[in-house]
Amino acid sequence: MKTIIILILLTMSSSILNGQTLPQVDIHQYEGSWFVIGYKPSALDKKWIDTEEIYTWDEKKGRYDVVTKYKKGPGGKQKTITQKLLPVSNSGNARWIARIFLFIRADYVIYKIADDYSYVVVGHPKQKYLYIMSRKPQMNQELYDDLVGFSLTLGYKKEEIVKHVQESRI
Repeated sequence: MKTIIILILLTMSSSILNGQTLPQVDIHQYEGSWFVIGYKPSALDKKWIDTEEIYTWDEKKGRYDVVTKYKKGPGGKQKTITQKLLPVSNSGNARWIARIFLFIRADYVIYKIADDYSYVVVGHPKQKYLYIMSRKPQMNQELYDDLVGFSLTLGYKKEEIVKHVQESRI
Protein backbone atom coordinates (compact mmCIF):
# COMPACT_ATOMS: atom_id res chain seq x y z
CA MET A 1 0.00 0.00 0.00
CA LYS A 2 2.83 2.43 0.87
CA THR A 3 4.40 1.75 -2.53
CA ILE A 4 1.18 2.65 -4.32
CA ILE A 5 0.83 5.90 -2.35
CA ILE A 6 4.46 6.83 -3.08
CA LEU A 7 3.97 6.11 -6.79
CA ILE A 8 0.82 8.21 -6.87
CA LEU A 9 2.58 11.11 -5.12
CA LEU A 10 5.56 10.89 -7.48
CA THR A 11 3.28 10.86 -10.50
CA MET A 12 1.28 13.81 -9.17
CA SER A 13 4.36 15.89 -8.33
CA SER A 14 5.87 15.12 -11.73
CA SER A 15 2.76 16.25 -13.59
CA ILE A 16 2.46 19.35 -11.44
CA LEU A 17 6.10 20.20 -12.09
CA ASN A 18 5.72 19.63 -15.83
CA GLY A 19 3.03 22.28 -15.87
CA GLN A 20 4.82 24.70 -13.58
CA THR A 21 5.30 28.28 -14.54
CA LEU A 22 6.35 31.37 -12.71
CA PRO A 23 3.74 33.37 -10.81
CA GLN A 24 4.62 36.62 -12.58
CA VAL A 25 6.97 37.83 -15.33
CA ASP A 26 7.67 41.54 -15.69
CA ILE A 27 6.98 42.43 -19.33
CA HIS A 28 9.42 45.33 -19.42
CA GLN A 29 12.28 43.49 -17.69
CA TYR A 30 11.87 40.59 -20.15
CA GLU A 31 12.14 42.97 -23.09
CA GLY A 32 15.47 43.19 -24.94
CA SER A 33 18.08 40.81 -26.33
CA TRP A 34 18.39 37.14 -25.41
CA PHE A 35 21.12 34.82 -26.71
CA VAL A 36 20.42 31.09 -27.09
CA ILE A 37 22.95 29.14 -24.99
CA GLY A 38 21.42 25.66 -25.01
CA TYR A 39 18.34 24.16 -26.57
CA LYS A 40 16.23 21.27 -27.67
CA PRO A 41 15.87 22.51 -31.21
CA SER A 42 12.68 22.58 -33.19
CA ALA A 43 12.55 21.47 -36.82
CA LEU A 44 12.92 25.13 -37.80
CA ASP A 45 16.12 25.98 -35.94
CA LYS A 46 18.14 22.80 -35.52
CA LYS A 47 20.94 23.98 -37.84
CA TRP A 48 21.12 27.56 -36.61
CA ILE A 49 24.07 29.19 -34.85
CA ASP A 50 24.68 32.65 -33.36
CA THR A 51 21.01 33.00 -32.47
CA GLU A 52 19.83 36.17 -30.77
CA GLU A 53 16.21 37.02 -30.06
CA ILE A 54 15.20 40.64 -29.58
CA TYR A 55 11.91 41.19 -27.73
CA THR A 56 10.14 44.54 -28.09
CA TRP A 57 6.95 45.17 -26.14
CA ASP A 58 4.16 46.78 -28.17
CA GLU A 59 2.02 48.47 -25.53
CA LYS A 60 -0.73 49.37 -28.00
CA LYS A 61 -1.15 45.78 -29.27
CA GLY A 62 -0.36 44.10 -25.93
CA ARG A 63 2.26 41.74 -27.34
CA TYR A 64 5.94 41.23 -27.99
CA ASP A 65 7.33 41.66 -31.48
CA VAL A 66 10.31 39.30 -31.66
CA VAL A 67 13.10 39.48 -34.21
CA THR A 68 15.32 36.42 -34.31
CA LYS A 69 18.76 36.78 -35.86
CA TYR A 70 20.68 33.62 -36.80
CA LYS A 71 23.09 32.01 -39.22
CA LYS A 72 22.80 28.62 -40.89
CA GLY A 73 26.26 27.37 -40.01
CA PRO A 74 29.76 28.82 -39.70
CA GLY A 75 30.51 31.64 -42.11
CA GLY A 76 26.86 31.88 -43.07
CA LYS A 77 25.06 35.11 -43.77
CA GLN A 78 22.94 36.50 -40.96
CA LYS A 79 19.21 35.98 -41.49
CA THR A 80 16.16 37.07 -39.54
CA ILE A 81 12.63 35.91 -38.88
CA THR A 82 9.94 37.71 -36.93
CA GLN A 83 7.23 36.42 -34.69
CA LYS A 84 4.62 37.75 -32.31
CA LEU A 85 4.18 36.63 -28.70
CA LEU A 86 0.65 36.98 -27.39
CA PRO A 87 0.06 36.63 -23.63
CA VAL A 88 -2.23 33.92 -22.31
CA SER A 89 -4.85 35.42 -19.99
CA ASN A 90 -4.37 34.95 -16.24
CA SER A 91 -0.88 33.45 -16.68
CA GLY A 92 1.09 36.25 -15.02
CA ASN A 93 2.87 36.67 -18.37
CA ALA A 94 4.55 33.27 -17.97
CA ARG A 95 2.56 31.63 -20.78
CA TRP A 96 2.39 32.94 -24.33
CA ILE A 97 1.28 31.93 -27.80
CA ALA A 98 4.00 32.42 -30.39
CA ARG A 99 2.73 33.30 -33.83
CA ILE A 100 5.44 32.35 -36.30
CA PHE A 101 4.90 33.21 -39.92
CA LEU A 102 1.25 33.57 -40.79
CA PHE A 103 -0.36 30.30 -39.69
CA ILE A 104 2.10 28.61 -37.33
CA ARG A 105 1.34 28.92 -33.62
CA ALA A 106 3.19 27.39 -30.69
CA ASP A 107 2.91 27.40 -26.92
CA TYR A 108 5.69 29.36 -25.22
CA VAL A 109 6.18 28.87 -21.47
CA ILE A 110 8.64 30.70 -19.25
CA TYR A 111 9.63 28.08 -16.68
CA LYS A 112 12.47 29.80 -14.87
CA ILE A 113 14.03 33.25 -14.89
CA ALA A 114 16.81 34.86 -12.87
CA ASP A 115 15.77 37.46 -10.32
CA ASP A 116 17.77 40.00 -12.33
CA TYR A 117 16.44 38.67 -15.66
CA SER A 118 19.95 37.64 -16.76
CA TYR A 119 18.90 34.14 -17.87
CA VAL A 120 15.69 32.30 -18.69
CA VAL A 121 14.45 28.77 -19.43
CA VAL A 122 11.65 28.72 -22.00
CA GLY A 123 9.92 25.66 -23.40
CA HIS A 124 6.82 23.89 -24.57
CA PRO A 125 4.37 22.13 -22.22
CA LYS A 126 4.83 18.87 -24.16
CA GLN A 127 8.64 19.21 -24.36
CA LYS A 128 8.64 19.88 -28.12
CA TYR A 129 11.42 22.46 -27.74
CA LEU A 130 13.46 24.18 -25.04
CA TYR A 131 15.66 27.28 -24.89
CA ILE A 132 18.16 28.24 -22.23
CA MET A 133 18.89 31.89 -22.95
CA SER A 134 21.07 34.60 -21.47
CA ARG A 135 21.47 38.34 -21.84
CA LYS A 136 25.09 37.63 -22.82
CA PRO A 137 26.26 35.27 -25.58
CA GLN A 138 28.16 33.11 -23.07
CA MET A 139 27.14 31.47 -19.79
CA ASN A 140 29.08 30.04 -16.87
CA GLN A 141 29.23 26.22 -17.31
CA GLU A 142 28.03 25.56 -13.75
CA LEU A 143 24.93 27.72 -14.25
CA TYR A 144 24.29 26.10 -17.64
CA ASP A 145 24.52 22.63 -16.07
CA ASP A 146 22.11 23.70 -13.30
CA LEU A 147 19.60 24.95 -15.89
CA VAL A 148 19.90 21.72 -17.88
CA GLY A 149 19.27 19.83 -14.63
CA PHE A 150 16.22 21.99 -13.97
CA SER A 151 14.98 21.23 -17.51
CA LEU A 152 15.18 17.51 -16.77
CA THR A 153 12.70 18.01 -13.91
CA LEU A 154 10.26 19.36 -16.52
CA GLY A 155 10.41 16.11 -18.50
CA TYR A 156 13.12 16.95 -21.04
CA LYS A 157 15.78 14.34 -21.79
CA LYS A 158 19.43 15.28 -21.30
CA GLU A 159 20.52 13.87 -24.66
CA GLU A 160 18.04 16.14 -26.47
CA ILE A 161 19.47 19.35 -24.98
CA VAL A 162 22.52 20.61 -26.82
CA LYS A 163 24.81 23.60 -26.46
CA HIS A 164 24.04 26.26 -29.02
CA VAL A 165 26.95 27.68 -30.97
CA GLN A 166 27.61 31.39 -30.49
CA GLU A 167 30.91 31.42 -32.41
CA SER A 168 30.89 34.94 -33.82
CA ARG A 169 30.19 36.43 -30.40
CA ILE A 170 33.20 34.95 -28.55
